[in-house]
Amino acid sequence: MKDPSVDRWHAYRPETPVPVFVVEVVSASNGSKDYEQAPAKYAMLGVDELLLFDPLVLEGRSPASEPYLLQLYRKVSGGKLKRMYAGDGPVWSESVGAWFLVKEELLRVARDRDGMSLVLSYQEGEAEERASRRKAEAREHAAEEQRRAAEEEAERERTERLAAEEQRRAAEEQERLAAEQAERERAERLAAEEQRQAAEERERAAQEQALVDAGQGVVDLCEVLGINVTEEREAVLATLDLAALRALRLQLKSSGCCQACRELSGMANPVRVTAPGGRRVQKNCKASSKRTGSVPSNVSLTLCSGSLQVG
Repeated sequence: MKDPSVDRWHAYRPETPVPVFVVEVVSASNGSKDYEQAPAKYAMLGVDELLLFDPLVLEGRSPASEPYLLQLYRKVSGGKLKRMYAGDGPVWSESVGAWFLVKEELLRVARDRDGMSLVLSYQEGEAEERASRRKAEAREHAAEEQRRAAEEEAERERTERLAAEEQRRAAEEQERLAAEQAERERAERLAAEEQRQAAEERERAAQEQALVDAGQGVVDLCEVLGINVTEEREAVLATLDLAALRALRLQLKSSGCCQACRELSGMANPVRVTAPGGRRVQKNCKASSKRTGSVPSNVSLTLCSGSLQVG
């Protein structure tokens, strides 16, 4: 309420209604007049309460003989203003419904006696409003920052979830491909094993058939040559392998064709052959390039008697 640019406060103008409460600030140039004439003047105007504020008391240069920092006058019967208080304050105003006190050399209006809840001046109200706006803007900015941070965090979490989901799908796809690859390899191994077994079976069947055919060929040739093949001799033939049967068949064919001691084609071991007339001849095969097998030493031919001898 102290403004060096203002030297006079107009509490009343003729064109305005009479105020119920007036504050008169004692001036250095007219201090005595304010002390002595102000109560009667405002009583004539019909003011309900008058508060005299002498800030010069704080500086020790008040013009009054009995200076007071604050004086409160209240209208009584007859319309006069009676002094109800004189001192340093605080003082209660019934018209305003508030406390008046001096704080930091300024006359202040408070809602409580101790001045903890002051009524703000226009400048203070504007300053507080600006401060409130700044606080509100700061809160709004902070809230916006928090919202933005929350959105960024949510976006980061969403991105992480998408990346994790993508990794999970990739892992599942790799696992599926690996399982398919393993299944294909297992199927290929089974197929290869089946093919191998089938090949072995075909080979075994072919060998068995070849062995049967070779044995039957020996028996058939013996029948052509007039050689008697007994059960004992068939048992001996059953013990021979394919190479031996083929060699024996070759020996029979060679012996039967020459009807004598012709050199046997395809034989590596000497073979005893009895030619017609009972003459025994032992020969070695000289055609090594045609050798297909050998006859066991316990098998011999006797062509003259028309029999296959064993031993």
